[in-house]
Amino acid sequence: MSQETFARVEKKYVISREQYEWIRQFLAEYTVEDEYGQSTIRNVYYDTPGEEMIRHSIQKPEFKEKVRVRGYGKIGRNDNVFVELKRKYQGIVYKRRVSMPLSEAEKFLARRRSWNSAEGKDVCCQGEKESQSEMVRKVFLPQKERPNQEEGDFVHRQILRELEGTYDVIFMDAAKGQYIHFLPDILRLLAPGGLLISDNVLQDGDIIESRFAVTRRNRTIHARMREYLYELKHHPELETVILPVGDGVTLSTKKEESTVTQNK
Repeated sequence: MSQETFARVEKKYVISREQYEWIRQFLAEYTVEDEYGQSTIRNVYYDTPGEEMIRHSIQKPEFKEKVRVRGYGKIGRNDNVFVELKRKYQGIVYKRRVSMPLSEAEKFLARRRSWNSAEGKDVCCQGEKESQSEMVRKVFLPQKERPNQEEGDFVHRQILRELEGTYDVIFMDAAKGQYIHFLPDILRLLAPGGLLISDNVLQDGDIIESRFAVTRRNRTIHARMREYLYELKHHPELETVILPVGDGVTLSTKKEESTVTQNK
């Protein structure tokens, strides 16, 4: 069983048959077809019993994922197929897949049940209620594996949402474009009178420049960081100062509840 992992940006276009033939002829001078070039692609998509994955996907979220079995051409029970976990986050597609015989793939993705002969009915085994995506994730994403930056940001947001209690000090040093997305949960977790320290907020001084003076690839981060700084300075629960030290640091204290009520 082989495993592959890769990330890519996908751009898809609807073209006519004439355009297709022209592109094929043009590319023939520089490339050759791979082993799947003339194959029929067959996909079987998996979802939870409540179809949560497709329901989530059609809402066009920032993050979405699919679990599928993909094969090429005519496929027999013993022919190899790919079991794939495909994720899309901020326009970048991440895919992990393993190759295995179709019969093994079906067993792997099937819900696991045991037969209770005494009662004459199916009994769910441990993990039966897990979605197929959760089952696959355990194989494709071992706990010891370090996620890449984009997937890591999503994981961090999920962790923040699950945290409970309050903290007196929170130090923020993550992907700069995600600060604004982390803030709601940070405020929920920060105790009244607590301190939020946000690191690297001035982007080597670029933050004071017009977006048109910033390189195109950095404009999204530039806009989000400016939005984040504006929110820190104008949020009714926070008092914030910006320190031009190093790459910039903000110190934000969360107001006591009585102070917030008086200001309202």
